[in-house]
Amino acid sequence: MIKIGLKLAFILCTNVGFAQCGPLNVPEGAPGGVINGVVLQTHIPTKKVVPYTNLREGDYVWSKRVWRTIDLREKMNHPLYYPLQPMSDRLSLWDVLKCGIQHNNIVCYKPYDKDKAMTMNIFDGDQLRYPILRSQLSQKEYETQIAERLSFRGRYDSVAAPIRVNEFGRPEYKPEDLDVFGNPNTYDAYMTQEIKSEDILEYRIKEEWFFDKQRSVLDVRIIAIAPVAYEMKYDPIGLTFTPTVKRELFWIYFPEARYLLQNHFTYNEKNDARRLSFDDLFWKRKFQSYIDKETNVFDRDVNDHKVGVDALLKSDEIKADIFRFEHDVWHF
Repeated sequence: MIKIGLKLAFILCTNVGFAQCGPLNVPEGAPGGVINGVVLQTHIPTKKVVPYTNLREGDYVWSKRVWRTIDLREKMNHPLYYPLQPMSDRLSLWDVLKCGIQHNNIVCYKPYDKDKAMTMNIFDGDQLRYPILRSQLSQKEYETQIAERLSFRGRYDSVAAPIRVNEFGRPEYKPEDLDVFGNPNTYDAYMTQEIKSEDILEYRIKEEWFFDKQRSVLDVRIIAIAPVAYEMKYDPIGLTFTPTVKRELFWIYFPEARYLLQNHFTYNEKNDARRLSFDDLFWKRKFQSYIDKETNVFDRDVNDHKVGVDALLKSDEIKADIFRFEHDVWHF
């Protein structure tokens, strides 16, 4: 009787596996319904976003806006950086944001305006002024601008290609490919390279600490987040991209991205069956960062007037001032 039950269970499991072309927790294309684990994952949870507590303007009595940098080289921040290659049940934060932008689930904001950046060296993308909206652009222009945000793009000079070589070994060109002196024209050519998880160095977040008089608590909310990578310069001779300076790739309005982040999960070193979502990770502040800017009259970063250890001490000073305010509220 036991043998019959085992055979029946095996047949049922086999039929279920092949009917679904492999279990849901197996990468697409896995052979023959092989289960990547010990259970057949048929239930895909959809987590609801924990809503922010309602805040009245009258209870919003004090606030301090700060900008933080999350360095992905630090061990505590590795759940945001890895895996470098997408897995069947886990993605890096970069892959999650990229997927959301490509599927039009979240709006991507440009990190700067080209005219302001070139003439006045102003990079004010953290104010979310330059959205890339499908409704305001043509399909081709929208796809071009999104591609520029998600890939490295290097310009180089390309010479017009000859149409043939004559009997004397000299190249011949089309008339429109020659200048007034008979020399081949030079065109602007571009080489693109997809940005991968391994290219992301940091995440920059803009957040606001505030005191809620109604609840009598010091609280914090993340307003925006931006991935940071090196700007790349293309070398047409070596056919390679070389890093130049670190730059924000784009900004994302964090409350808009919370549903997406809530349904993608990070690595949990304690229990693979119970993982934190990316939204949980930010909500519980399970990341290491340092403050590189606070609201100030000059609108300057800490690194603009502090260097090295002095910059880190200034960052700690800003952090201490925030918590000192909370302490002073309850000091009688």
